[in-house]
Parts: sequence; structure tokens; C-alpha cells
Amino acid sequence: MNKKPLFRSRRRTFAFLLFVVLSLAIFVVVYAFVDNSRVVLDRQTVTVPSLPTSLEGATVLLISDLHGMRFGGEQDSIDMAVSSNRVDVIVFAGDMLTPEGGDEAFLELIGALSDRKKPMFFISGDEDLPTDEQASATSWTYAPWIKRAQEAGAVFLDAPQKVKIGSGTLWVMNGLTRATDATDTRVQLESRVASLLREGSGGLENRALDVSRTRLKLDAAARTEAALAEITPSDVQIGVVHNPLTEDFVRDLTRRSAPAVSGVNPVEGFASTDVLLAGHYCGGGTRLPLLGAVHVPAPRLPEEGWWPRQEQVWGNATVGGIQQVITRGLGVSALQKPLRARLFNTPAVTLVRLTARWEQ
Repeated sequence: MNKKPLFRSRRRTFAFLLFVVLSLAIFVVVYAFVDNSRVVLDRQTVTVPSLPTSLEGATVLLISDLHGMRFGGEQDSIDMAVSSNRVDVIVFAGDMLTPEGGDEAFLELIGALSDRKKPMFFISGDEDLPTDEQASATSWTYAPWIKRAQEAGAVFLDAPQKVKIGSGTLWVMNGLTRATDATDTRVQLESRVASLLREGSGGLENRALDVSRTRLKLDAAARTEAALAEITPSDVQIGVVHNPLTEDFVRDLTRRSAPAVSGVNPVEGFASTDVLLAGHYCGGGTRLPLLGAVHVPAPRLPEEGWWPRQEQVWGNATVGGIQQVITRGLGVSALQKPLRARLFNTPAVTLVRLTARWEQ
């Protein structure tokens, strides 16, 4: 039997398959490169039944997980994605720095959006530390990147911030603010400072650092208490968190939470905000067509974040009775699996529109 035709047929089949595989690989690489250099605008609508007429249609631009990346010169691709859409408030939900802590890209983004002349607020994420104890052996201050961001025009959310939109009032705060009692926190911190100052002369340097750290927290607690006392029932409250709430976390918090002396329940505190805005998941990083995200860095999700449901990754959903919007974000986290890369997952910023009407 002549085996040469069969051998040539198998060789042609192998060559064809190799060509297909290499072509797909090249396509994926080129697509990922092009796709990761652009930014799209996601739109989410949040219903707040008690929303005042003056705040109907108000919008919050949610940006998260820049991870020090650049999108166009001076971040103009991000600004162009928003285009001429109405923006009333801009919030940055953490992880805006490079893995090494570089803040240049974040400062460029603040500069690019500052032309809109809208209030900008930010929190830290789990990869950008908010405090800096290295500046002095006896001083605990906010990290230099926070100071530079504030000098550039953004406000760090260590206390709730008031925004007037027409005759309506919107409050933007760290989403964890409502999970504790501000007065109780202030009293405890005051007691802690007094106790430290009464202690003996041993360990002066460590005690000075502890006093500095506690006073920094006390200042934020006092401003938080004053701001919360100013909020009225008609005001809208927006909480900003980095890590999204999960059903498992809320259930666990409900089981473990006994109201404090002041009567504050953390779950009820979260629910007292009209909506939580979050990031962290980066849209799942690597997404597969028709299947969605492969993994998100969330151990509390089923299967420790592998193959999560779409509503758990990004978009608008209710978690334990709490409204939450998760943005797809711009970069990719060091915690992302199986690859630290965005694939079939276009970088995005999210425009959140508030309405009193129920919309499908």
C-alpha cells in the first residue's frame, strides 16, 4: 500500500490546523492590544423612589481600577468616552496607582476631567495605601499620592461631602461610613488619645506615632459626625466602596451583627445609602465570548470567584436589599486569574443616572 498520499494528507491537515491556531493567536493578541487602548462608556440607571424632582436625571461618573495605565495623551481617551454627556459628580473608586505606587497617570486623569468643573472625589483601594508612616518616625499622615490628588482638585473621602445640584442636595461618602456610628467612633478615639497622653515616659517615639495616627482618625471622625448630622431625609446619599458587597458578606454580617450601644446595625447602615458604587473586579479581567468572566478576585463569591454570574461582576444589582453598581474599570488587578490581562473586556467608565421612576 502506498502510504505517501496518506502521509501528505495528514501533513496538510496538520499545517492547516497550525495555520488556524496561529491565526487565532495573532488575532487575539492584536485584538487585545487594540481593545485595551480604548475606553467605552457604560450606562446604568438607579431608581431612588424618594429622589427629589431637582435631582431627577442627575449623574455620577464612576471610574475605578486605573492601575496607573494611560489611555491616550493626558488620558484624553477617557474624557472622550464621556464626551458631552451630562456629568454632575465624578468619583474614583480606588486602585488608581501603578503596582509600584506611581500616581502620575491618576493625576493626569484628574487634570483631564478638571475642565468639566465638576466635583471629584476618591477613595483608596486594596492596592494603594491611604496613609504614610514613613514621612516621620513620630508622624502619621495621609500618603503623598493622596495629598497630590487633592492639590490637583479631587477630594479624599475620609468624611462625607455635600454637593448641591440645583436646589437638591447629594452627599458622597465612603460606603463604610454608614456601617458604624460616627459619634461612638469619635468618643472612642478621643478616649484613646487621652489615654495615650496619660501614659508614662517609656516608648515616647512609638506613643507619639500612635497619638498622631489616632488624631488623624479622630479628625476624620469628627468631620464625619458633623456631616451626618447635617443630612436631611430629602438628601440623596451615594456610598463609594472599592470591593463590592456580596450576598455571603451581607448574610454573615447580619448573623454576627448585634447593634452597638448606640443601636447601629451595619447592614441597616449600608442600606441607608441610596446606592453603593464599587469597582475592584475589573469586569472579570479575562472574559470568554458567550461565557463571560472566568474569575474575579472575590473569595466570598461561590467557587471563590471562578465562573461568577454576570450580575456579580459588573452592572446594577441589589445585594441583600442594598442597591449596588459595579463598574468594569480600566486596568487589571494583580489578583486577577488566570491571566493578569483584559481579554474581550474593553476598559470602561460608568455613568450612573438617578431617577425616581422604575425603568426596565
